[in-house]
Amino acid sequence: MKVKTKDGKAKISEERNKGNLRRSQRLKQISPPLSSAKGSKAKSKKLSKVSSQTVLREKQPTSASAKSKSRPSASCRAEKQRKGPTPKMECKSKPKSSQKVEIDYRRVPTDPEGYVPVQKTIRNLTLPLLKTIQIEDNYYGDVSAINFSDVAFLDESHILALDDNNLKLDRGHRVCCVNVDGTLVCDLLVPGYPWSIVVLSPTEAVATVRRLESDGLIWISIDVHAKSIEITKHLPLDQEPFGLSYDDRSDLFIVSYFHQRFMSVLSRNGDEIRKIGLRLGAHFRCLTLTNSRVLYLDTQRHTVNAIDQKGKAKMLIKHASFNIPICLETDCLQNMYVGNFGSGQILKFDQCGTYRATFQCGSNLNGIGIDRKSERIVVAQNNSLLIYELDNNA
Repeated sequence: MKVKTKDGKAKISEERNKGNLRRSQRLKQISPPLSSAKGSKAKSKKLSKVSSQTVLREKQPTSASAKSKSRPSASCRAEKQRKGPTPKMECKSKPKSSQKVEIDYRRVPTDPEGYVPVQKTIRNLTLPLLKTIQIEDNYYGDVSAINFSDVAFLDESHILALDDNNLKLDRGHRVCCVNVDGTLVCDLLVPGYPWSIVVLSPTEAVATVRRLESDGLIWISIDVHAKSIEITKHLPLDQEPFGLSYDDRSDLFIVSYFHQRFMSVLSRNGDEIRKIGLRLGAHFRCLTLTNSRVLYLDTQRHTVNAIDQKGKAKMLIKHASFNIPICLETDCLQNMYVGNFGSGQILKFDQCGTYRATFQCGSNLNGIGIDRKSERIVVAQNNSLLIYELDNNA
């Protein structure tokens, strides 16, 4: 039955609507509505599982003879009880390989939490602080007036240390000869700021001194038994020398912080042999190796650079942990030790420049000295000297 509306459109009658409603209710009783595709799949799986279980139940034997055939015999059950329950199979993981993976630590950043594996390579022998030190006749200075700028082993029992910050003396600073137990053997006043020192023999050393009448080198003679130390020669230089080293022929190599374009090479007597051109940077220390290489630090670029016999320079070490590298030394195995002024750390590298270890030794690191016979290292940090024993097996 159709009912016409005012606009001429037809509507479905109430009787037809009621018939459709009854038809949909009958369909719901036959198959319940599916809420989603996932629900229908899950229910169909459940129905199929139930139907399969009923089929299996129908196939199972119901007679007593059939049940007895499916059960194991008494002898089998006794054997099973004697053996006990079957052990579960365990999945054993393969043992980890004991081989160490070699990592180029120069390319791995270091953080305070030890992201880079670090081995401590020193044992502290302890060196007592210098409580009071004789500076002049009837004049004593305390430890607060000391600032060691560099240090070197004179022999196995004695150390030469440069003190460039004795503020109680208006006329200069000192070169100290100290025993390894911390007692002062003798000292020498110098009219300037001593910066670097190298030991040529157990009785002779050379030091760079700034702000003399003119900057330059001083040759020092030491007699430990007589407790005497004196300046035997002064060589004026116009480059304000900082770093100092020497090779097997005792030729002296000098770098300057302010005159950065070259490295001066002098004979043992002080005659200039040649000059080596350098890349611009902040050069504090230099060092010579037995394989005719000269190393020097660039504090501005935080690198260790090498110069061969032909005068060619190249970068040898650039490490993420360098923080104002100011000290450079080698041991008997040609391992290199670079001291960071900023972090108070010493980084150990082999002769190829590969990172080996790091150890902490206070703060404000100024100088490193190594005795290659006793394999000990002395560290100058502000107003104290620390002696450690090297462990080259690490």
